[in-house]
Amino acid sequence: YAFLLVTATHDAVVQWRCSHILTNYTGIIESPNFPLDYPNLMTCSWRIGLPPGCTVKLNISSFDLEYNHDTLTIYDGYDNSSSPVVLTGYNFPDPFYSTGQYLYIEMETDREVQKSGFHATYTS
Repeated sequence: YAFLLVTATHDAVVQWRCSHILTNYTGIIESPNFPLDYPNLMTCSWRIGLPPGCTVKLNISSFDLEYNHDTLTIYDGYDNSSSPVVLTGYNFPDPFYSTGQYLYIEMETDREVQKSGFHATYTS
């Protein structure tokens, strides 16, 4: 499932939102417009939910965000209540492994510089 809401408001307010719920055993996650530049003032989330007993491996194969201003945050769990792993800049990380059946990912951007974003695959 995917949800997209685009609104035009003041510069300091999020103007682009998206939310994705992923339940397949494998899939692709990428920033909006990838490999072209992602939008300004954006908040997007991806929730990977697999059956009990499964874990999630997230492999980021392309990563380029504005350093210290645009972030990709990974949470080991259903939502953003667990300890975050915050990624920014252009060095993509080693694969990320969940401890359970859920992985929650958020991307947030500011109003200035846009880059190509990220491309990742996940598997059970």
